[in-house]
Amino acid sequence: MLLLLLLQHKKGQPAEDHPAVVELQQQFMTAVNETPEVYRLAEDAFRSFTRAYAAHPSSVKDVFHVRKLHLGHVAHSFALRYFPCQRLGSRV
Repeated sequence: MLLLLLLQHKKGQPAEDHPAVVELQQQFMTAVNETPEVYRLAEDAFRSFTRAYAAHPSSVKDVFHVRKLHLGHVAHSFALRYFPCQRLGSRV
């Protein structure tokens, strides 16, 4: 059903504004946040992604600069409501 709604979405409008996309994202976030093991895996994936993003060679840092990365948007891509804080002294 959600796919059908997305296919009927008007051209030129951002897909993330479609109510079906918002609803699907909320369902993912709820599922991840209700299951501790899945939440931990999502946090680990977030950390791995940000580490890999920061490890790009200096020749492409103007494109892939970690300080320009919006961590809230990255967190949402892993169905996290907030980006995980990295604890001082922890092995991240």
